[in-house]
Amino acid sequence: PPARESAARKAAADALGTLGEAGAAESAALVAALCSDTSEAVRYCAAWSLGELGGELGSDAAGGVAEGILPALRDEDADVREATARALGALGASAARHAPLVAG
Repeated sequence: PPARESAARKAAADALGTLGEAGAAESAALVAALCSDTSEAVRYCAAWSLGELGGELGSDAAGGVAEGILPALRDEDADVREATARALGALGASAARHAPLVAG
């Protein structure tokens, strides 16, 4: 059933944010979930996890994540947009050039 699948994706996205370096290795999967999952809860958890993992990513990886999650700043869900903005902040200097997009 779709609801069960969505709950499993949400749990996976949420769990990755607690895994530190191991979770950071899955940042591409989190970016994909944030930008394309049909469930608002999954997108929110992916953004939250990316924010939690921001300090674990190297500057090159953080820069790629920052570029990848920009479309989520226009998500239909306000909570997803807010979590995405927080994730960009957690990415630090690698995301700093995108600050005007968050402020705007």
